Amino acid sequence: MLVAVPLGGLGVTVLSCLGATEILLDVRTNIPCTGKAPWQGVSVSVGEPGVDVESRAPVLTTTACSASGEVGTLAIVPSGSNTAEVGIRVVAGITANPETCAANGYAGCVVSRRTITYLPHQTQDVVVELTADCIGNACDLNHTCVEGSCTDTVTATPPVAPDGGVLGGPVRCGDNGASCPTTGQLCCLEVFDGGTRGACKAPADCAATNVVLQCDRSSECAGVDAGGGLDAGESAVCCMNLVSTATAEAELVASQCLSIRRCVVPSGAVGIVEACQDRLPCHGHACLPANGGLNLPYLPGYWYCADGY
Repeated sequence: MLVAVPLGGLGVTVLSCLGATEILLDVRTNIPCTGKAPWQGVSVSVGEPGVDVESRAPVLTTTACSASGEVGTLAIVPSGSNTAEVGIRVVAGITANPETCAANGYAGCVVSRRTITYLPHQTQDVVVELTADCIGNACDLNHTCVEGSCTDTVTATPPVAPDGGVLGGPVRCGDNGASCPTTGQLCCLEVFDGGTRGACKAPADCAATNVVLQCDRSSECAGVDAGGGLDAGESAVCCMNLVSTATAEAELVASQCLSIRRCVVPSGAVGIVEACQDRLPCHGHACLPANGGLNLPYLPGYWYCADGY
């Protein structure tokens, strides 16, 4: 049995509290979900990975969704072993009720699965993005749709601070499931052939070859010190600085919350683009994956606006 405790925009009855062993599930979508959009809501089921979680009734359903695609945050805690493995199934109903999606082969729906192992007395931040390119793509019980293709269910591993503590935040920090804050210990991203891996550290402690990410979408820049220079009513955006190298046409060196006008262009920079990990268009430009439109195949899993400024 698993117990869900409410945080953020999702609601469910509080049954018990088992300390700091928890998974914080942050559910987001790039599918229109407000106004007259054909949005039927989201359901979340928890259980043992595989067949069990697929057959479980939802621990909650909600139609909550903001204009920016934020559905809400849910805390999931163990009622038994605090080292147990848990399966999580998140279903968005677009043209169908999310609770009937499975029975109809997920037509008109998006399903996202995760397999995660609890870490005793630690909080794991897990972002689930329900994206339009996964509508109707159910995969099988041991796989989940990511960017239109089926992949293994993701086991999120929290970033570990130098003092042994665990950090978490909204910024995606690599394929290993780490997420980092927008201030303090930022995402130090290691890029290797075919993937990325990250951890949260003070920028001064990041390796020289790491990419330091303060943000991966402009909504994360609200309230973040943008270095001054913002006009009245102007919002900061997440700026990605690109440079030319001997081996790449363009390579990301950092992301930072700044006014577009004040984005710092490092020596040799070839451009600045806005990040859009939320898959939303920004300033009139389309949001594309790193290997689509910007010739940046070296950084899979990240999204940018199609044009620089």
